[in-house]
Formats: sequence, C-alpha cells, structure tokens
Amino acid sequence: MIYFNQIGYLPHATKIAVLTHKADHFFLCDRKTGENVYEGIVQPFKKERDAASGDIVFHADFSDFCAEGEYFLRAGEILSAPFAISKTIYHQLKIDLLRSYYFQRCGCALTSAHAGKYIHGCCHSTPATLLDDPSVKLDLSGGWHDAGDYGRYVTAAATALAHLLYAFVLFPDRLLTPLDIPESGNGTPDLLNECRYELTWLLKMQRADGGVFHKVST
Repeated sequence: MIYFNQIGYLPHATKIAVLTHKADHFFLCDRKTGENVYEGIVQPFKKERDAASGDIVFHADFSDFCAEGEYFLRAGEILSAPFAISKTIYHQLKIDLLRSYYFQRCGCALTSAHAGKYIHGCCHSTPATLLDDPSVKLDLSGGWHDAGDYGRYVTAAATALAHLLYAFVLFPDRLLTPLDIPESGNGTPDLLNECRYELTWLLKMQRADGGVFHKVST
C-alpha cells in the first residue's frame, strides 16, 4: 500500500508518502498522461517492524517536486490513488471546517438553502428544567450541539469560541470567507456571525447571581 495526504500537498511543503512494501525507486506520475514526472529513492523509515501494525514502512519523499497538478505515485507494481499539488489545496477544507459549526446549530431549523441534504427541523426549543428544582424552567435554546448526544456544554463552547475569535484577531484576512449561512451578507464576517450564535446561548447559561450553568442535556 501507498499512504499519502488525501487532501493533497502545498507546492513548497514537505511531501512524503509511506509505503508498506519494499521498493528501490518510486515514480510520481501525471494523472492524465501517466507519464513519470519525478523519480526518487525509497528510504526505509525503520528497520524493525512496527509493533502495532506489524508493518515495515518506507518513505517516498518528493518534496523537491513543486509543480501544481494532479498525480499518483508508483512504486514497483503498486499505484496510489490520485492526489493534487496546489496552492489552494486547503481552501475547501477551511470552508468545510468553518461551516461545520452551522451544521451543529441547535434550536433552529436547518433548511436545504444552506444545509443541502443535511436538513432538520427546529430542535430542543422547549424550556429546560433545572435539575435541582424541577419547578424552574429556563430558556436555554440555541448554541451548538457538542456531539451525538445533543448535549451543549459551557466549557466546550468557551474553548471553541476562544480559538475561533483569537484566530480572527490574528488572521482576519484569512477568515473573511463567505460560509453560506443564513446571516451571510449582513455586513458582518460569517465567522463572527457563527460565533454570535454560540455566544448568544452562552449568555443564557449565566445565572442571575453571576454563576454559570455548565451544561444542557437530555
């Protein structure tokens, strides 16, 4: 097998594939023509077998090759799946990662206009019951689902928001990408629009005495 970065590689980044079979040389081939565009020597990574997998692995380093395009690797009779080398290889990944918060939204419907086939109706919008006093009902709707259990947690929310907001402070020019969410086009960067959705819920989690409820869950 030939393992590689399935997203692809930046032109001037380190570019290494991992082989689980022995070969003397490897070849980088143009995906369309099949022609060899780069040849390198396969280097052993470790001489002993990996204790967990039982494999002896080898490195195919083609960092010197920087031309953008679509390629595959060949080592002996083994071919890799195709991959790309491109300056924009991580652009769609960035958008997908940032859009993932929208898909975690709670307390609102996700429509096909922004969510495609991943739609659902408005969820978890009824008042929450205080565990210590069931007579107390609280509006704690909104925020992001944390995982498959639909819980929403203050600690996870604060951590995620801190990373996103600090990222925007440090790299604002990299985070102005439109994310195709309901608030898109309102004059505020979409990353901040998404953060506001979670911040609004986080404020609901603060008690009148200044304390904070740490989670909402079923």
